[in-house]
Amino acid sequence: MAAGAASTVDRQDLATCFAGLTMVEPDLVPIPLWRPDDADAKGIDAYGAVARKP
Repeated sequence: MAAGAASTVDRQDLATCFAGLTMVEPDLVPIPLWRPDDADAKGIDAYGAVARKP
């Protein structure tokens, strides 16, 4: 991949990074859903998640 080039990963592919972990609410979701009232978050096109070891 060239410097500065971006790649995309869909939610299902990203979820494999959390295999074997216990997801914490709100699970693996688009970042704006973490703080739906935050206008600054609306333009973020990425996923966020929190998980813990069982």
